[in-house]
Amino acid sequence: NNVVERGLAVVGRMAEDRKVALELNLDRDLPLIPLDILRMEQVVINLVNNAIQASPEGEKVVVNTLRISEYAAMEVIDCGCGIPIEQRENIFTPFFSTKKEGTGLGLPIVKKIVESQNGRLELSDNPGGGIIFRVLLPMMRAATF
Repeated sequence: NNVVERGLAVVGRMAEDRKVALELNLDRDLPLIPLDILRMEQVVINLVNNAIQASPEGEKVVVNTLRISEYAAMEVIDCGCGIPIEQRENIFTPFFSTKKEGTGLGLPIVKKIVESQNGRLELSDNPGGGIIFRVLLPMMRAATF
């Protein structure tokens, strides 16, 4: 939750400038997870930044933290036009971009960081339009003696 809040503080101004609301829903019962804080902040910043850019003026980007089975999860949900099925595999390929100003490195770096933390990055359609990116990080299990 702290990493998510710190990342959102960085992109908050961009959301205001683009007139996109940020909605944050935190699960306050998530346990602490050992991770590389600076790299995971970069994951938050990149995913939320992409969601803001994809969402039309007047819409909102929703960021949730929640528990899914043995994972702590973060969801970034936008209201943009989505990602065509045929492009979904390519978005994690370095230098592939659908944006004029994009370098094509953001999502491949996000995926690599998440995987370096023993996590997974998932992508699905937002039923209301747009995309849901979900970061899943394994939670520590209590040691048994």
